[in-house]
Amino acid sequence: MADSRVTNLQLYSDFFEEAMAGIVLTHSALDGFASEQVPETFRYETDNGGHLSREEVLRRGIELRLTRVLAQASGSPNVRTSNPDLWLRVEELKGVRDRIAHGLGPQFISSEDPMENVFARLAARDFGALLESVEEVIDHYLGPVGPL
Repeated sequence: MADSRVTNLQLYSDFFEEAMAGIVLTHSALDGFASEQVPETFRYETDNGGHLSREEVLRRGIELRLTRVLAQASGSPNVRTSNPDLWLRVEELKGVRDRIAHGLGPQFISSEDPMENVFARLAARDFGALLESVEEVIDHYLGPVGPL
């Protein structure tokens, strides 16, 4: 039977610190993009015929801005409906970021389901793919702008 004891706690600690910072910063880049792309004078038309000012839109969640608002503002298709696989990766990024930033529930450090705590989710992430997801969303709305 293999020895499963952690022998270099500092290495693990450094990895998780870097991984959490990377997730939070990657999400922040996406959130910043979603906010900056809403024109100053933009008024979002809601499904029920109402309107939201730019300021009201910016107080809403990133999901609304990345999907319906940017689709309306840019004339591009809604990324959620036009590229569901990409949208799943964006939701994954947001979900991991939310668990890190808000320490949501027992899944943050719970050992009840070890594969669902934040540390297991971080260890299983393909960080390159998450960063590429941000690039793909930007390219979706602006056209290819090259690597970030």
